[in-house]
Amino acid sequence: MHQRCCVPLQSQRLELTKYYRVADNSKRLTLEAVKKQKLMRLDEKLQPRNDKIAPECGISKRDVDGSSFLVCTSHANPNVVSYSWKLKNDNDSLNGEEISQVGQEGLLKLSDSVDQHRTYLCYAKNSVGLSRPCEIDIIRNPDKAISSYPRTYVVIITTIHGRQLRGNRGDSRGIIMGVRKMWIDLI
Repeated sequence: MHQRCCVPLQSQRLELTKYYRVADNSKRLTLEAVKKQKLMRLDEKLQPRNDKIAPECGISKRDVDGSSFLVCTSHANPNVVSYSWKLKNDNDSLNGEEISQVGQEGLLKLSDSVDQHRTYLCYAKNSVGLSRPCEIDIIRNPDKAISSYPRTYVVIITTIHGRQLRGNRGDSRGIIMGVRKMWIDLI
């Protein structure tokens, strides 16, 4: 018994002999395959796709003229309309940072008065929806930090293969990466 829209249990094997795209502007895709010594040809005109995609973002840090900026960029269709910034720790606020948008980039100028480790979150929004937050860890003015010992920042990256953990995102192969950040006091 087969359900509609499903592939039959027994599929017919085709040996693909040629795959090429016509070089002119017709945007045609041509496939040739052999099935039991008979040549089959599929010639299709490709239609342009205009899929609507919710934003996916990323953050980088740039230094311009002695000032530090966080730059949030995104990939989306239609283009991103706005960017918003937050701090991961609810006890902190974005006082002192200038937020702006230039073209398709969201900018956050980092304040020189911040003397602690912070995790910044960026959200990109278009007519399809809001992105998942992208984040970046920033350590500002480490000379102002008060510590009785020298401190070193360590990042530990772990991977777990073969199983999916609840609450974590993994890729299609089931590989999950976790990042753990900690301060280590050197005595």
